[in-house]
Amino acid sequence: MNKSWLQKTVGIIFLLAATYRIIFFQSALNESAALRLPVFSAYLIVLLELIIGSMLLAGFKTELAAKAGILFLSVAILLAISSNWSIIINDIGELFVFNATPTDILLHCIYIILMLIIINSRKR
Repeated sequence: MNKSWLQKTVGIIFLLAATYRIIFFQSALNESAALRLPVFSAYLIVLLELIIGSMLLAGFKTELAAKAGILFLSVAILLAISSNWSIIINDIGELFVFNATPTDILLHCIYIILMLIIINSRKR
C-alpha cells in the first residue's frame, strides 16, 4: 500500500470532518459543549481540521501534520473520557459487536486498512 494513498485518505477524512462541522455548525457547538469546551473551540477545531487535512492532502510537512493530528485527536479522546467516562464504560461492549452505523463501518474500514498494511509490510 502506497503511503501517499494513506496520507491523502486521512487528509480527506479531516477535510470532510471540517466540512461537516461547517455545514452543521450547531453539531460542532454541541460537541464543544459536551466536551465542556468554550464556544470558540468549535471554530478552532474546524480550523485545525482544515489545516491538518490540507497539509496531508497536499503532502506538505506531512510528519508535522500527522503529529498535530495525533495530538488533536488525543486531547479530544481524553476530554471525551473525562466528561463521559461512566457512559463510555456502560457502552464498551459496542466495540465488539458490529452495528450498521457510520461509526462502526468506518471502524471496520480502518481494521481492513490496518490489515492491508500488515500484509504489505510482510512482503518487504
